[in-house]
Amino acid sequence: MSETIKNQIKKVLEAHRDNIAFVIGNGINRYFSPDNCLSWERLIKDLYVQYVGTNDIPNKENNENELAVTFTELFDLIELQYYTKDESPFEIMLKRFDNDDSFKKTSNLTSKMELIASNPKIRKTPLSLKSISNLLETDETYQSLIATSRQWCEKNMEDAHNMTDSECLHSFMFNASNNTKISIYKNLIKKTVVQRFSSQKFSDEMSSFMDKIKAMNAPVLTTNYDSLMSNSLCLSFHKMGKDVTAFYPWNVYYSDREILNPSSGFGIWHINGMIKYFQSIKLGISDYMGNVERARRMIHSTDFNDLYNGIPGGRINQNWLHIIFTKNLFIFGLKLEENEVFLRWLLIQRAKYSKLYHRELKGWYVDTDIEAGKKFFLEKVGINTINLQDSQDFKNLYESF
Repeated sequence: MSETIKNQIKKVLEAHRDNIAFVIGNGINRYFSPDNCLSWERLIKDLYVQYVGTNDIPNKENNENELAVTFTELFDLIELQYYTKDESPFEIMLKRFDNDDSFKKTSNLTSKMELIASNPKIRKTPLSLKSISNLLETDETYQSLIATSRQWCEKNMEDAHNMTDSECLHSFMFNASNNTKISIYKNLIKKTVVQRFSSQKFSDEMSSFMDKIKAMNAPVLTTNYDSLMSNSLCLSFHKMGKDVTAFYPWNVYYSDREILNPSSGFGIWHINGMIKYFQSIKLGISDYMGNVERARRMIHSTDFNDLYNGIPGGRINQNWLHIIFTKNLFIFGLKLEENEVFLRWLLIQRAKYSKLYHRELKGWYVDTDIEAGKKFFLEKVGINTINLQDSQDFKNLYESF
């Protein structure tokens, strides 16, 4: 049976090698670097314990290893603990740091804020920056902050013309303090993720496998944050277009060359964020919904069509979305569970586009123990399933290339 699976995969790859792209998850790290691989499950559990301080995550009844909450929801629950209503300026909290040498030596405003936020004694205390102005009156960042505060007050405060710069700053910070604190904590958590993934190393076997995909000149989309696949081939960092946003670096890729458009050659694209830009890392369901909203604005037209006009181009011709709507997709090393809401949503949009504009887009999903519900979903959106017999059969998958 294993040889039958291998031959089936070989036939798919050979028949569609001129118009195929690969979607690869953390399974490639588990296969080639099992002792060094950080799993998604372990990561989220560790983050919960580290930042919430407890291990009260419930499991499903009669199953000690399966959580009763999705991992994307779990990250949002980590973040949720930092949402509190600001009812006072919390000057006392900040004054604790007035005599702290490490605080005084930190000149950057953001660094000062992170130093405060990372202190375990006040981690759950709402953050206000009212007294920080005493330390930064001659700082360029402070002067920029004053200008921003003045603009905000003029738009939102009736008596702004009678307010001093200091009063404007205090009003602005009091209004924005909770959002500022949440943003800081979210960044701290994502920086922890970067540290965890940065310690991983690739193997020689991964290099050999990735070289085969490179020889096919096929694009690669990955849900992984790490750069193991790129590092294994010593690939260079490239971008399409002029601007790159640290939150959505969708127009950057790793390759041994520059390519004309995302579908025109081999490149590795990160769809859920990358450790190079820690703000881009998507962990919670709110993050994924942000991805959906951004993608929706790019692929949906402003007229009555459910999608754009049927011609790939416009805003997606310089980012990895172009690959989704122009290539046959071969998906492996990815569980693609219900918590992968962004990618599953994209597969639905791709199926709509394929039917609406008569674009024959094919797809294949390879894994072990593909449950009936997942198979039902995938086949309805035009993705054929190839069910490996057992975990040992992954060897046949990778040897099929």
